[in-house]
Amino acid sequence: FKAPMPSAGMVNAAMGHALQIDDGDRFTLAHLGTEIIPAALAVGEVEDSGGEDLINAIALGYEVAMRIGYAVNPSHHKRGFCPNSTLGVFGAAATASKLMKLGVQEIADAIGSAGTLASGVEEFVVDGSGSQFLNPAHATYAGILSTLLARNGFTGSKTILEGTRGFCKAFSDEYDLSLITANLGIEYQMAKVYFKPYPTCRAMHSAIDAILNIVRKYSIKPEDIKKIIVKTYSYNVNLMCGPPPRTVAHARLHMPYVLAIALKEKRLTVNEFKEEKLRDARVLDLMSKIEFLTADEELNRFAPYLFGTIVSVLTKDGKKHVEKIAFPKGEPENPMTQEELIEKFKSLILYGGFNETKANKLISIINKLEQVKEIGELTKLL
Repeated sequence: FKAPMPSAGMVNAAMGHALQIDDGDRFTLAHLGTEIIPAALAVGEVEDSGGEDLINAIALGYEVAMRIGYAVNPSHHKRGFCPNSTLGVFGAAATASKLMKLGVQEIADAIGSAGTLASGVEEFVVDGSGSQFLNPAHATYAGILSTLLARNGFTGSKTILEGTRGFCKAFSDEYDLSLITANLGIEYQMAKVYFKPYPTCRAMHSAIDAILNIVRKYSIKPEDIKKIIVKTYSYNVNLMCGPPPRTVAHARLHMPYVLAIALKEKRLTVNEFKEEKLRDARVLDLMSKIEFLTADEELNRFAPYLFGTIVSVLTKDGKKHVEKIAFPKGEPENPMTQEELIEKFKSLILYGGFNETKANKLISIINKLEQVKEIGELTKLL
């Protein structure tokens, strides 16, 4: 299957977000790799870019999108916007501009048009609708399109960020333009990116860590449990604890289901999200035993920039096991190891239908990406 650059990026972005296991940043509240990397692959293949070009362009995309995100958040997210798309469009445009080797004015035009096309809201968290996949798809498409337009002389708003009717003013009640350039060239933002070990919304990962730590440490079985108390912050309670999920996509955003299936299976992988498991009587029973409490003052004070959770598991023999997680697995403060990242990559490649030989080839190329002369060596394996 082949498609024009914007369309190829769009499809890969939607697929990249489909399992809810993409990287992110807790300060922009966005999953930016889902837009930036598909844009880089689509453009890089056509432009015959090398691996080093690809790395530089991706780093630039993150830098641009994350810095704009710092300027407009948390107000931007609280208003209901989906930062994956509203910020990802800037990252995709910056990445594409770098790979197309645009000049300064052309880059400004591309960013201006990207900001004009920025869109996306987060209502999908309530029911897990497919709209969630349109957000990164549209952002990637619009970012590449904006860059192609700029290369062909189409002008974009030069004051798209700071203008009185520009992005920051329109998309945030409280913004700080100085954060866009603070420590520019000194502090690189990609170092703040986290990697997910579980295929669910990041907001619930600290609770998953806590549940798994408790059941593994004390060998607790589902039938041993009397009650589970989860102290988290209001975003989780208000948006991710509704009626039982009816679709797999909704299940990934439904905290009671996620914790119940993790407890039952003592793990949480892509294989725990299947239609038949949504109706598992044992999972539904465990869901009924979970009580969610809005976080104490300490946890709420740091939300949404710190996904902290306190979980208490009460067993039928009268014992109470408590676990508090401030930084879920994968954060820079609690990173996944290189071995864990490779294992995650291989498991997803195999889940997608590739064999282990192809998975190992991909790993080999990625590990020496800066030496690859043409990115087509990588994309032909995908």
